[in-house]
Amino acid sequence: MPFNKPLSSLSCILAIAFAFQPAASFAAGAPPAALVLQSFSKAELPKYTGDFDRFSYDVKSNRLFVAGEYTSTVEVFDLTTGAHQRSVGGFGKPQGFIVIPEQNRLIVADSRVGAKILDATTYELIDTITLRPGTNTMGYDAASGRLFIQTGGAKGGLKESFFTAIDLKTRKQLGELKFDTDLLKAVAVEKNGPYLYTSVTGKDHVAVIDKKTFKIVRTFPITVAAQPSPLALDETGKRLFVITRAPFKLVVLNTQTGATVASFAAPERANDVQYDKANRRIYAAGDGFVKVVQQKSKDDYVELAQVPTAHGAKTAMLVPELKRYYVAVAPGPGNFGGALLGFKVAPAGK
Repeated sequence: MPFNKPLSSLSCILAIAFAFQPAASFAAGAPPAALVLQSFSKAELPKYTGDFDRFSYDVKSNRLFVAGEYTSTVEVFDLTTGAHQRSVGGFGKPQGFIVIPEQNRLIVADSRVGAKILDATTYELIDTITLRPGTNTMGYDAASGRLFIQTGGAKGGLKESFFTAIDLKTRKQLGELKFDTDLLKAVAVEKNGPYLYTSVTGKDHVAVIDKKTFKIVRTFPITVAAQPSPLALDETGKRLFVITRAPFKLVVLNTQTGATVASFAAPERANDVQYDKANRRIYAAGDGFVKVVQQKSKDDYVELAQVPTAHGAKTAMLVPELKRYYVAVAPGPGNFGGALLGFKVAPAGK
């Protein structure tokens, strides 16, 4: 959606944001925002226009990938420093990525054609898995080599949405689920468990899907808000973190029962949520700041900090291996001047 003003004076905006950190409505003794996420880099993209979509990264090659949804590009950054390396073109409308380091493959969800499989070093196109229009969020199960992809819906000009399972080795479709809504969002895949989760945004619930049979085994209604979207998973603690859009909230679900165990106000236009297992934190990125919530136990959560970012900063990625957190600042359609903000993740208790 268009913004009220361009980000041509991005540096000024960021300076103001960092100077006037929001007052805390947090637990007594909460650390200052700078002691939770420490700003260390800013890569400006003065010619970038429109919004950003999903992130992914590859630790081995030290690269961060950001989907340039409106510029039809994959933006590549240095994973350690946050510096911009290059723009890779040749896409219709990239939405997100799956990186498979052991195969040196980068899979790009392109809403206009399907899933493009690239050589992750040269960015040469290896193959295209053609799908219906509206290819969106993807998930990957490394154990089975299965790719899960959302298609159709409003992005594809359809009234219904679809969720497809594909064997990456054979490129064959293994199953497909049809949803009576034009809006699905987000995929969270258990690494060691049998399930994956997807936000059925248009129906206000999260679907729980068996990875092997590719059948819906239950649904979790979102009762405290509407339009569930981004997801993050605490697989060990059996908790699912959901960002809703009406209103914007961070909702914590018990994945064994579907019960809501906690909820907090989230930043406006929040478009990402990440779970930091090492520090037991949840990061919700939205317009102007990142809300950080501390997980004291599976059912006990407290707001820890609000870390200022910038107008249009609503997609993000946690890189736990390097203790980095990156936020993309989008100028919005018709405006120019994007950026990638880099933060170092401070250890809990420091």
